[in-house]
Amino acid sequence: MKSNLLINVFDTTCAVLSDDIAFIQEVHAGEVEAPGMDPAHELAQLKRKFELWKREFRVSFNEGFGANRLLSHKLLRPRNM
Repeated sequence: MKSNLLINVFDTTCAVLSDDIAFIQEVHAGEVEAPGMDPAHELAQLKRKFELWKREFRVSFNEGFGANRLLSHKLLRPRNM
């Protein structure tokens, strides 16, 4: 089902974003060394990736929602005999 796929994509993306943000924060705080890494640049880049993902996810979600509504409508409509 598409809804299960969307849930998995959402959960995976949330986990990856959380890990990336935590790493950027650790580098910014000086807890981890990452030579040549600019935390501000990495954070801005991550934000752009998130905004793109959010738009794509919204489209997929709306497509799935529309398909579910159509299927529900067809299943609930009385059949002519």
